[in-house]
Amino acid sequence: MGDFGTILKTTDGGLSWKTQGAPSFTGVFSVDFPFDAITGYAVGGTGILKTSDGGENWVDQDINAGLSTVQFPVDVQTGFALGGGGAILKTTDGGTTFVEDEAEKQKGIFRPGLTVNTLPNPFSEKTEVRFQLKQPASVKIAVYNILGQFVRLLASGPQKAGTSEVSWNGIDEHGTVVSAGAYFVICEAKGSQVIKKIVLIR
Repeated sequence: MGDFGTILKTTDGGLSWKTQGAPSFTGVFSVDFPFDAITGYAVGGTGILKTSDGGENWVDQDINAGLSTVQFPVDVQTGFALGGGGAILKTTDGGTTFVEDEAEKQKGIFRPGLTVNTLPNPFSEKTEVRFQLKQPASVKIAVYNILGQFVRLLASGPQKAGTSEVSWNGIDEHGTVVSAGAYFVICEAKGSQVIKKIVLIR
């Protein structure tokens, strides 16, 4: 992802990249496939893009707002897009439409400002889970497989404000090397939840 709506896709662990079809778009800041490899969202300086074919094509959701991240913490239908100035948009139809949600903004459900990135992704030996808090909070970070089964706990307990990181080396809670495939890193802090899909290659 990058400036002017550039979105690239790899299917060989990053050895080669293919430009994806996307409409004119300013500054893609985040791309996420929250529940499967087919339906995904990209957010940036001028709104939200959605794909329903694994990223081959992207459709502008016609939302004129600068956004930095999109999350689906509950289910595939209910999601939130976050932007500057504390803006929160909500969808209840799987991302087809987003509307400003003043009630959620007032509740502050995304405090204490949890943001998460995983690098490298895909990975073969180890991936770093880098998370940032705007204020101190108790944080839980765990890995789950695509069936929703617990794999390994990476962090649990109080964390200071700022940027911290933990790593995962593809080994489960029992010390067993897990198989290649897709996994989910779920990060929670004071009611906030961020889900990141990671791919382990062998």
